[in-house]
Amino acid sequence: MLKKAMVLLIIVGLAVIAAAAYAQQQSKPCPWTISKIAAGKWGNGNHKAGLWAKGSFPINIPGVTERPDWYVNGTNVGKSQIQFDTRFIPNSSGLLKPGTNTVKVQFNKPPYNGASHSITFDNFNWDDVPPGGYKWYR
Repeated sequence: MLKKAMVLLIIVGLAVIAAAAYAQQQSKPCPWTISKIAAGKWGNGNHKAGLWAKGSFPINIPGVTERPDWYVNGTNVGKSQIQFDTRFIPNSSGLLKPGTNTVKVQFNKPPYNGASHSITFDNFNWDDVPPGGYKWYR
């Protein structure tokens, strides 16, 4: 009887340890952070198709091979591309709406499964973006 109780206690203890380790893995903070977003126009005034993100986007993260997904106002727009000291997010500017917008980067595979960082900016208006230029939003 004592032996069965000890085995049961060990099994419960291992389950608790495994659950705690899983919860800790799931609650890792996002290694990428967004500080600002830019929208741009071509010289003729047409909207550029993508957005630019500035922030901290380390590419050598131990144990990570994933390129995270980007979201604009809740819509997945895919992966970003490195462009000098920014990240270019293709096919994303068409999802911007006048007023308040949110851009999010999210990891969907371990070890950062579900970790995300977002930036919400107010007062967006395409009329404020100069032809042939960019406007940065925080």
